[in-house]
Amino acid sequence: MKKKLLAATLMAAMTITTVFGGSAVLAADDAASTKVITDSMGNEVEVPTEIKSMAILPMPWISVVYALNGSGDIITGMQQVAKNSYETSILKKLAPELEDTNTTFFADGEFNYEELAKINPDVVMLFESQSKHIDKLKEVGIPAFTIKYADSYDTLWNDFSIIGNVLSKEERAQEFVDYQKADVQYFEDRAADLENLDDVKVMHIYTIDELAVADNSGVNNATIAYCGGVNVGESNSDASSDTAINMEQVYSWNPEVILLSNFDDVVPEDLYNNTIDGQDWSQVEAVKNHRVYKIPQGIYRWDADCPCTETTLCMKWMAKVINPEVFKDIDIRQDTKDFYKNFFNYDLTDEELDTILATEANASSESIY
Repeated sequence: MKKKLLAATLMAAMTITTVFGGSAVLAADDAASTKVITDSMGNEVEVPTEIKSMAILPMPWISVVYALNGSGDIITGMQQVAKNSYETSILKKLAPELEDTNTTFFADGEFNYEELAKINPDVVMLFESQSKHIDKLKEVGIPAFTIKYADSYDTLWNDFSIIGNVLSKEERAQEFVDYQKADVQYFEDRAADLENLDDVKVMHIYTIDELAVADNSGVNNATIAYCGGVNVGESNSDASSDTAINMEQVYSWNPEVILLSNFDDVVPEDLYNNTIDGQDWSQVEAVKNHRVYKIPQGIYRWDADCPCTETTLCMKWMAKVINPEVFKDIDIRQDTKDFYKNFFNYDLTDEELDTILATEANASSESIY
């Protein structure tokens, strides 16, 4: 498949057929440079055998492509929210080449084709929920494939496989799958240790101002359950990462553990000191017992509903938070060091490890180590 080059920018009327030019007929030597992959929706998509440029809409998957590819040099487009995470994560040190990645090619739910033309990607990655863009991208000569927003570990691992196929990094993708499967097996083997214990009530907050909490639509429930907890958000059909609850609902749930995401700057001290306008946390059990924790952030946010290569590291960290007595044998500091050494050939310093694990932010919380 010949790469179709930009002939003109889109006009206000979006006359797409004038934007990219080139032949759709494959020559024999072109065919050898492409392959067909199957995406999460069952679409067969022809992509270059060697990907040199990729625009990525799913925010956590910048880190996955980096991890599977071994560098960020093929990532030429990402959403601004993903860039925000990059700027505050260790990925900025590991992949400085991402600093100037285009973030304006997609905004307000639509492609800016003038900006997309600047990066002229070999392929675009979409979530299934963004598949409406596929036909228009195809018209301008850019193949697009989907992955599924992971609602289970099996889905996550299938997404890894799809990315591995696209990047011709199948073995590398399988290494991450095998690592995570071993972690999940560990927790399945430990299930008997939790049988006679009451489930710990856990609330996972995405953003504090809107009180947007994790519901039961992702891998979050499974992750918390493996650790001996129950996600209080699943009991409210209206609670989701996109839906605000109120303090009355928090009081009703009265969570024993509260997890704070990295989608805003709130830290446990904000709840302990009761400094958030319009919210009184003083009588919530997790706050009274100092069991509020900032979730770590590695090459991407460890939030379990932002599945990525570090998702089961998050599960092991959560186990220490939710049931520290049961999971005394987990050494999350050493496991994290080993992960970075094995997969990224990078030796984390103690200072870097403290930053990833939010050690300072969690200093006033009940110790998990």
